[in-house]
Amino acid sequence: MPLRRRLILVVGLVMALLILALILASKEIVLRHSSEVEARVIEQHVQRVVDVLSLDIDFLDRITSDWATWDDAYRFVETPDEEFVKSNLVVSTFRQLGVNLIVFVNSSGQIVFAKSYDPDGDDLQPMPEGFASHLLPGSGLITHPVPTSSRSGFLVIPEMPLLVSSRPILTSAGAGPIRGTLIMAKFLDEKQVRRLSDKIHLSFTLCPWRHPHMPRELQEARAKILEGSRLIVAPSDDGTICGMTFLTDLYGRPALMLSVRTEREFHRQAMRSIQFIAGWLLFAVVVLTLTMAWLLDRHVIGGLSQAMAQLQGGIRDVTTARSPKARVREHGSEEFSQLADAINDMLQALDKAQTEAEQQRQAMIQADKMVALGTLVSGVSHEISNPNSVILLNADALQHWNENLTPFLEERYRREGDFAIGNRRYSELRDEIPKTLAGIEVGARRIASLVNDLKNFARQDPGEFAAAVDVNGVVQSALSLLQHQTRRATRKLVVRLADGPPPVRGNAQRLEQVVINLVQNSCQALSACDQGVFVTTSSDATTGCVKIEVRDEGRGIRPEDLPQITNPFFTTRRTEGGTGLGLSVTAAIVKAHGGRLEFASTLGKGTTATLVLPAAGSTPAAMG
Repeated sequence: MPLRRRLILVVGLVMALLILALILASKEIVLRHSSEVEARVIEQHVQRVVDVLSLDIDFLDRITSDWATWDDAYRFVETPDEEFVKSNLVVSTFRQLGVNLIVFVNSSGQIVFAKSYDPDGDDLQPMPEGFASHLLPGSGLITHPVPTSSRSGFLVIPEMPLLVSSRPILTSAGAGPIRGTLIMAKFLDEKQVRRLSDKIHLSFTLCPWRHPHMPRELQEARAKILEGSRLIVAPSDDGTICGMTFLTDLYGRPALMLSVRTEREFHRQAMRSIQFIAGWLLFAVVVLTLTMAWLLDRHVIGGLSQAMAQLQGGIRDVTTARSPKARVREHGSEEFSQLADAINDMLQALDKAQTEAEQQRQAMIQADKMVALGTLVSGVSHEISNPNSVILLNADALQHWNENLTPFLEERYRREGDFAIGNRRYSELRDEIPKTLAGIEVGARRIASLVNDLKNFARQDPGEFAAAVDVNGVVQSALSLLQHQTRRATRKLVVRLADGPPPVRGNAQRLEQVVINLVQNSCQALSACDQGVFVTTSSDATTGCVKIEVRDEGRGIRPEDLPQITNPFFTTRRTEGGTGLGLSVTAAIVKAHGGRLEFASTLGKGTTATLVLPAAGSTPAAMG
């Protein structure tokens, strides 16, 4: 594909991606804002319905209070009078008060009067059967301990929900004693809900909290309410949005699910805005793409084509020369001159790289030799270690035997004078034998140390690190193995173990090897037996870390050497037989355990090595 066409295609693709990103971002922002506005609006609508119902309850309570503090009602509930019923408790009274139920209950709990009003038939009916269960003796609806008490709110009976108000019956002066209870109620049936909806111009429904055939939408909202939500907003596929909450009855229990539904006008406006924005962005991108394509063709692609032709000629010349020492000729074009300079720099770098490549090839050959050496060391270390261990054991036994035989030999030498042992004289061997045995032990230990370091350096198997390990046990085991060496190195070995530190997850033997290496290094750093070695364990519950600290009072480490001490084959004791592998292996073991190794040293005062490991169950983030 020609360069011109590719550039135009790339520009068009970039602009298309840009317009897509802008449209998606605009859609997200606009829809999120419209959803927030819808949620606020539906919340206001729900609150309007709740306020209207609360006003109805308050109005009903005021009517009930007026009737309950009336001398005629006070006498009627004590001494029922048919004349009072004919004069006051008739259809017109129910109609004028706007109530559907009036109940008089005397102080003995007996129902004196109970009638309900049917607006459709415009006549009085017996009170609903479901309401009778709330008028039993001791019921909260008819129990008023003091003259000022009242009960009002929602009440759900099997027939329908009600707005209910209950007041103690008193004299017109509001005095007692209380003669009974007056209850007034309004039905919240479907017709009443529709009348209220038309009144406030909002569509809402009321559904009993435990309705067996509650719509799925209300069931899901009820479940969220039980989880702690107060208001549930749910958009619908039919272009409406519903806000749902619950209403408690006069006993404080959930009684009704209130659902308010309205058109998603804000959402429709948002979608129209998105379409408008997308159209304008598409138009702008088309114009911008065409403009950029024209500018690129006129000011970039033309000059680039000429420069490329010159570049191709220069590259052909270099190809003909078949040598990176050849150079591309520069021409008058500024763009081509820069390209030619870059190619000449590349040829120069290529010439240099060829020289370095040969040197690296030689280095790789040497590295392969080192790898082969490592493989060889790993394979024969076992064969070397076994006989060397025998040499060490026998050297120690020979030293012990020599120490036991020396007094007898010395006694014979004192009594009889010089005598022969084999083909040598005892006077020659008495000093030579201890030196020879000591040399055997030193050489064998040197071999063991070197083989062990090389073996650890070549080891590839990280081992198992899943066991729970007690760091105190690791320290004690390591010091037990090193007790001979530490006794010879210092008279001041101080061990402070934490009380019950948490276990770490890892391999006890490998961690023991770490502690052994650190303590050995501390012992080797001492120049006198009165200098100390201090081994401490601790734990930090805040960071979830367990620490093992090994501090010595030895010669210390130079600041310039401190960053390199864990590098393979770096050692400050080369003349003393150090291989430079001990701390490298130690650092690798610590890293495999998810820990870290820290060093602090002051030249002439000593060194502190701190092993920090994550406690079992802690996260790697705790290692900080």
